[in-house]
Amino acid sequence: MSKKFRPGVILQVPIDNNTHTYARILTDRNIAFYDYRTAEEITNLKDIISAKILFIICVNETFKNSWEVKGDLELEPSLRRNPLMFICAPYTEDYKIYDNGEIRRNATKEECMGLERVVAWSPERVEGRLLDHYNGHENEWVEAYKIK
Repeated sequence: MSKKFRPGVILQVPIDNNTHTYARILTDRNIAFYDYRTAEEITNLKDIISAKILFIICVNETFKNSWEVKGDLELEPSLRRNPLMFICAPYTEDYKIYDNGEIRRNATKEECMGLERVVAWSPERVEGRLLDHYNGHENEWVEAYKIK
């Protein structure tokens, strides 16, 4: 991972033409997105990281060309371990728990309910997810990736 994009780096993520929020790199691809919609430039990074985290997901590497680096703060201990996620092969019920970058074990469908699916989100889909969240709409990709 480039030193510019190391864990702890804070990114500005556009939501629409007038507002943005902030995100933080946790690992080379896992990023936490903060509930901090604003039209203002925020310079106090501690204000940003004190906001609630909306979600943590895996984002493909093209984010490096899409989102502006705003600063860098060492990760708090609580963010050094990623939340559990799940993997399921398409058209199967072969569920697995993904824990901190590794497939750990087989799992039941019920164990995976409510966890994020391991998917490499594109920056555009993340921005759409954020916009839908702030507009109170379901996001088509969140729904597509959910266990049914």
